[in-house]
Amino acid sequence: MAKRIRMNEVPCWQEERNFTKWLADNIDCVGNIIGRNIVSACTEVKESSEYGKGKYPVDILAIDENDEKIVVENQYFLSNHIHLGEILTYSAWNSVSTIVWITEDIDEEHFRAVEYIKELAQSSDRKLEFWILLMSPDENSDLLNDPNVILKVATKDDCIKRDSNVKPPINAELNIEFWNRFESVVLKYGFSLSRQGRTDCINLRWGKSYEMNVPFRKNNINIEVNFKKFGTIFYDAIDADFDSIVEELCLGKYDEISLNQYSKYSQIRVKIPAQVENIDKWDEYIERMIGIILKLREIADRYEFCY
Repeated sequence: MAKRIRMNEVPCWQEERNFTKWLADNIDCVGNIIGRNIVSACTEVKESSEYGKGKYPVDILAIDENDEKIVVENQYFLSNHIHLGEILTYSAWNSVSTIVWITEDIDEEHFRAVEYIKELAQSSDRKLEFWILLMSPDENSDLLNDPNVILKVATKDDCIKRDSNVKPPINAELNIEFWNRFESVVLKYGFSLSRQGRTDCINLRWGKSYEMNVPFRKNNINIEVNFKKFGTIFYDAIDADFDSIVEELCLGKYDEISLNQYSKYSQIRVKIPAQVENIDKWDEYIERMIGIILKLREIADRYEFCY
């Protein structure tokens, strides 16, 4: 049996946001399946409603010829609670009655949850369309230069069943979701971000001669500033002021900081305890990360200007 090609294996779709942009530009492929003539599609939308401005963005907000809103959310790998929760929250906040959830695989519990929501809407005579579409790269297209996608309506037979006695393995999907949320916050601080096709790490730049890597390890998040230009000069300067820098960073009780000298670069690293499985703590992790990242940027800029 031929190996299945995953969405993130398509070179120009390595990250969900890459595919989101393509999907918005080719939104007719969604409209054709759900039977709607879509006239516009915007990405990463946060709208103000009668309840105020929403907290969570939706991947795509589409408008059909009757000026009705259609929420489109896409995700790689297996469906998860994060996407389901966010798409429902956004739709409820903005009174959207047509939802399209696009994923590579659908968990049987999520499929049943959507069916249950539709049954409740029908029993109360409320207008609601909730579509689950499965996606896969079209292997007959030019996946390198001009990829296409195959979409199909999910059925009960498509569901992935989970053995309740088996702990699901930790895989890339949680990392991807974490970095998606992190990006939505950190971009406003003027960083250029890159994942370089990885799910465990993100790279931050801000027009300087150094960079910051932020890998998510098994039990911690590392925030690393790498200086390749100054050799031992940076290391010696930071080492001389190390105590005052530690005080400036206001680290937590269980945080760790180290100064490292490697053959090709010097590095200052801060390690904070974190586990990607603790989804309810993601916002807390990100808030702490942002605080440390901004202080490290200040410190790095200060020492670059010294030389």
